[in-house]
Amino acid sequence: MKTKQLIHLILGAFAAIEQEQDESPLKVIPLVINDVAEHIGILREIFRVESGILIEASDPTVRRASTVDLELKTAMEALFSSSPLAATLSLNVQLDSQMRVQTLINGNAAPSSEAEKALAGISNSLQFLASTDYPTACLIYKEAALENQAQDLIWQFLVTHLVSIGLGNIKRLFIIVDGALNYTRHTYPINSARFVLFPGYLSERNSFKVNKITIDRLANLRKDLPIVLFLGAGFSVSSKLMEGNDLRDIALQALIDPRKTMSPEERPGAFLRELIALRENREEDGETIGNLQNFARTLTLERVLSEEYRRGEGPIRSPTLRKFEEYNRKALQSRGMAVRNLQAIASHIIGSPDQKLIVAGVNFDTLVEHLSSDEFEVFATDQEFSHFPEYLSQYWEQPNAKIPYLKFHGSIDNFESVIATLSSTEVGLSREKSNAIEAILNLSEKIQWVFVGCSMRDVDLNRMYNSPNSVKKSLNTGFRHLSMIM
Repeated sequence: MKTKQLIHLILGAFAAIEQEQDESPLKVIPLVINDVAEHIGILREIFRVESGILIEASDPTVRRASTVDLELKTAMEALFSSSPLAATLSLNVQLDSQMRVQTLINGNAAPSSEAEKALAGISNSLQFLASTDYPTACLIYKEAALENQAQDLIWQFLVTHLVSIGLGNIKRLFIIVDGALNYTRHTYPINSARFVLFPGYLSERNSFKVNKITIDRLANLRKDLPIVLFLGAGFSVSSKLMEGNDLRDIALQALIDPRKTMSPEERPGAFLRELIALRENREEDGETIGNLQNFARTLTLERVLSEEYRRGEGPIRSPTLRKFEEYNRKALQSRGMAVRNLQAIASHIIGSPDQKLIVAGVNFDTLVEHLSSDEFEVFATDQEFSHFPEYLSQYWEQPNAKIPYLKFHGSIDNFESVIATLSSTEVGLSREKSNAIEAILNLSEKIQWVFVGCSMRDVDLNRMYNSPNSVKKSLNTGFRHLSMIM
């Protein structure tokens, strides 16, 4: 399974780099792979077959160039001298006494800290790649070894600045970050990781160009066509709001034993053993020690919250929801690009007689409606959803009506409305929420559904997608389209 995923990732990466239409001398495809060491043999063979070269920046045996690429040297040195790190860190590239390129960190050719070694390794590796005749190359580096600010600088340099500088004869460069995906750093619109590989999980992200084509097509649709903008957790990432898996890990730590420090990899196993013990050693529903790897891979926030609710008194006393409420308050102080852009769109649409938008989603944060009460009419509880069909018919006739925002999983400002447990999602959408979907589908034969930052893994909504009168079926008729903006 892991080998198949890796091969699929690399084939996809090679296909993606060939589809790049820009005329820059160097094309770069960024990837994030958890635990590269497990795959290094296959990766080396793939690049050998492709007449390329693979370099691990952390490998001290990597050959060093005998000439300095001056443009690369100047860019690397300027990267740090003009950054906030300049006060504590300097980088200089030169030839040593044996006429080999070396990188001095704070004037030291033999840096002592792991962070300085990692930085010197990346600089030396780039200089070596610039001196080769290979047309294709892969550079692997361990991001966690770098200091936080250096992580951002190196990522920006490798996936953005390097394209305009070039790298010797290399035409195709694959950058592999060995470690975990950082949503804020690795999913910025233009310089985004295109493929991400974790144990049992492979994700491909559209390039910014592809997303822009989709957005341009939406902008040019007939103005009278209804558009439903469906928001997932990825929409809130630019506001630095944690995703479900991060919240799941916090909930896991509190459930197992808040006094014990465990790594994210250890927590699912400890949680499973507790579940089995609580059931008096009865193993059921696939939750078995023998099935630990699959249990860990598929463990969701909803499953953990189900147990938290069972041990406590439901959502009102849920420590995880209270923790999320705290993170939500912080995110409201620094709303990201996605939220600000949506509010700009809303301001433009309000008052327009020939443009209408419906916003929906599964996020229970309050980023969209906060400070925008004049632009969005929120539907989060079943009682509120029961009034939506009537509101929708009026909305379509009134130019100054607020944009409806359907929060299918409730809102954090009303704990009892939050749909966040396995049992609550498995029963499917309530009658009121299903009626809201039907009301949208009945608007027109031509509806554009745009999913932004959605994993498409929500059990209750997936059941709706696959029902006889579903959104999924409607996509196959007339001009009802589905667009994915990731």
